[in-house]
Amino acid sequence: MPASATTETKSSEWLDCSSASTELDVRLVEIRRVSTEEQARDDRAGLARQAHSNRETAKRVGATIIEPAFELTDVCRENFISTPEWRGIRDLILASDVHIVVDDPDRFVADYGGIEILGECQRTSTLIHHPGGVLDPSSLDGQLVGVIRAVLAGNELKTIKRRVQGAKEAKRREGIFPSASISLPTGIAYVRTKGERRGRWTYNDAVARVRVVWRLVAEEGLTNWREVGSRAGFSGVTVRNLLKNPIYKGWWIVSQKRQAGPTPIRPDGRRKDRRKVPRAPHEVIRVQVFRPRGESGEPGDDRDEALVDDETWDRVQGLLEAKRQGVHRLRDQNSEARFLYRGLLWCAACDRAVYGCTKPRHGRGKVRRDWYACSLSRVRGKKCSTKYLRLEVVNTGVDRLFSTILSDERFAMGLMEAGADAKQEDVVAAIRTATTNVRRLTDQRTKLLDLYLAGTWKHAELDAKRLKMEAERDHAEREVSRLQKLQASAKQASRVEGFREILVALREFEFWSPVEKRDFLRRFFPRVYLSKRGVESVEVQLPSPLFGVDAVTGGEGPATLKVGMTWEQLQPLAKLTEFGLPEKPLYTRSEVAKALGLTEHQFVDRVRKGEIPEATQKHWGHKAWSLQDVRTILRERAERQATYRWGLPRKTSYTTGDITSALGITWGQLRYAMAHGRLPEPRRDAQGRRFWTEAEVELMATFFRVDPATEAAGGEAPETH
Repeated sequence: MPASATTETKSSEWLDCSSASTELDVRLVEIRRVSTEEQARDDRAGLARQAHSNRETAKRVGATIIEPAFELTDVCRENFISTPEWRGIRDLILASDVHIVVDDPDRFVADYGGIEILGECQRTSTLIHHPGGVLDPSSLDGQLVGVIRAVLAGNELKTIKRRVQGAKEAKRREGIFPSASISLPTGIAYVRTKGERRGRWTYNDAVARVRVVWRLVAEEGLTNWREVGSRAGFSGVTVRNLLKNPIYKGWWIVSQKRQAGPTPIRPDGRRKDRRKVPRAPHEVIRVQVFRPRGESGEPGDDRDEALVDDETWDRVQGLLEAKRQGVHRLRDQNSEARFLYRGLLWCAACDRAVYGCTKPRHGRGKVRRDWYACSLSRVRGKKCSTKYLRLEVVNTGVDRLFSTILSDERFAMGLMEAGADAKQEDVVAAIRTATTNVRRLTDQRTKLLDLYLAGTWKHAELDAKRLKMEAERDHAEREVSRLQKLQASAKQASRVEGFREILVALREFEFWSPVEKRDFLRRFFPRVYLSKRGVESVEVQLPSPLFGVDAVTGGEGPATLKVGMTWEQLQPLAKLTEFGLPEKPLYTRSEVAKALGLTEHQFVDRVRKGEIPEATQKHWGHKAWSLQDVRTILRERAERQATYRWGLPRKTSYTTGDITSALGITWGQLRYAMAHGRLPEPRRDAQGRRFWTEAEVELMATFFRVDPATEAAGGEAPETH
């Protein structure tokens, strides 16, 4: 074959395999893919057939296949570009002598993702070998045919899905079960007869356990679902679902469907189940597939009898509703008002959304608290410094931020100008440095692949090094994105007039309803960044200078206000009480003890002795005293501490130590006076201790001539008679 003819054949879309075997000396990356796990089973031999076809193609081309092959299961061809396997293939084809071998290009080139794959192959001059020839995306014909094949493959896939779903829906309306048996309720079976359109609804062996559930609930009146499940071999949740399914009274009701739209995929490119959503009333399908229990049926009606009758069904549904109303905590219909800023709050530490939740306090009974929590706190193995924030603290703080602090025009404009000044740093140089770092890591990855292809490193070593390098490159790319956003925010600072109009509207913020507050913030303040410390920053979507406040444009991205205020600063100033604590309805034990000047141990001891009354209320599961209770406790303590004129606290009896200390005498003087009959002998209590009454102490004070003026001046007591 002439050289010109050979060159022309290679530049075309299809290459003859016999001529390619003498001209090409390449290494091939092998791709095998099936759409479902079922297709990957050994008895289907789908992957084995693709492997054999790829080996034959490589043999005809005269190339060697790089081991191991890239084998993908449960991956749709239109989602191939989202898989980590494609990222590994993309790294390998950077080498000049590495190409792709596949059973059919449609295995991984479909729809717009397939066009992007063809673009990557074009940039790296990669050929796609298959049993029918070679697809060259770098050639003009190859570009045209490759794009057309990708679009046709994507359209074919969508057409097949639409037709299959339409056929399944038509079968459902006729009472035909179109899905796999795993989708059937427990104990229900659908038997298909070869050559017949309709099948037969019946029961399988598991129905015996379902009968036990209905007998325990309907006949024995057992309403503990966990106990019912333990006897029948189910979980408590499964028992409840079985009792709610109308198919056991004979009716197959399809009230849900999969959400429309693109197929959701996981980060590894594998498909996820579509979310189930309620059907519209006209879409709900109701078919009676079992004969009503207790009825003989018409001639020719070979349907099985339903498991329960209508009366039993209605009675059990009443039990379910009564249990739901009386035992389970009903969904709070006022949650939108409580979690006022849900959807607007973001974590300043990890840049994750902050959501509202209600959780019980461990060890505190059934008392529940409302919180705002960082979404990273729910991820196993991950930690965030923000964690949980008290609902009332966040709502009060954010409300005061917008109603009082940011509504102050001078303060808010100062934040805007400070942000603009901070963003005038050398952002351009920082972006240039980060971009250079990204380029350097990309070059290092290319060299790494060359070493792997040369046989210096093994596949496992390549993966470990590549993952580390990709993590570094992702970090560098995020830094470039952050700096570019910082640069865009600096441009936004010039639109201060639009910001002034927003501040004017904030002056009425505290008088708005919760819905009005959320709508306004979602429009102009889409994100409020929180931390354990307080509110760190606020994103402001500035109005367009061309159209005013009514036209919010996001072309340049939102501006950022660095607030940096703690939760203590954001709380409204509370009025102080006469005992030094902020005025509020209830006070905890530690707060009351602080007002009395006692430790918590001393406070508990005084409560036990009856000197301080027990708490009559609770706050978040803790014992609490009202403001009036605290004032009563302080007044009673003041009365108890009121002193008599000789300096002793007023009480019913006084010990020897009380008297000698108050009168400034010794025990010898006191004993001398009693021995000579000048003072009465004291009485003794059950433990044998001496005590005197108040009248007897008054007699002693007269006998020893205690002068109140001398006592107040700190002088010594005079001598006795």
